[in-house]
Amino acid sequence: MLADFFMSSMEKDEATIKLNRLKVYELLMYHDVVEIETGDVPIIPDSPRGNKIAIENDAAKVLSKKLPVILSEKYVALFAEFQEQKTVEARFAKAIEALEADIHELDYKNDWKGWTEEFLRQEKEHLCDEFPVLKEAFEELVIYLKKNKYFG
Repeated sequence: MLADFFMSSMEKDEATIKLNRLKVYELLMYHDVVEIETGDVPIIPDSPRGNKIAIENDAAKVLSKKLPVILSEKYVALFAEFQEQKTVEARFAKAIEALEADIHELDYKNDWKGWTEEFLRQEKEHLCDEFPVLKEAFEELVIYLKKNKYFG
């Protein structure tokens, strides 16, 4: 839904990047399936995450064998597109995924323990740079986090 919200906002501005809505939806939906095998691997300051990409790639291979052939091929292609980040839709989906995780965590203030503005910017700000509407939302989120003392 967050992707739909921001894509709708972008469509009002003729100067913004045009995205294939269905591709964005599929990238988000199919990418999240890997968490059936891996679980969610959160970003925690000063904590090793292991090799998240290798873990997700291995899980994607396992999942692709469990899916019907017609979906398996599509899943493998969409998962690879998301991981490789070569298309504008994949980069938008990745930025949405990152922003959504932070918005979700607003309900869990204790989970922000150890986070700093610098760490958040280092991990996620660059994902929004290509999309002004997402960059603006990210900046508003940072302001909210500072104002409400989430960092620290």
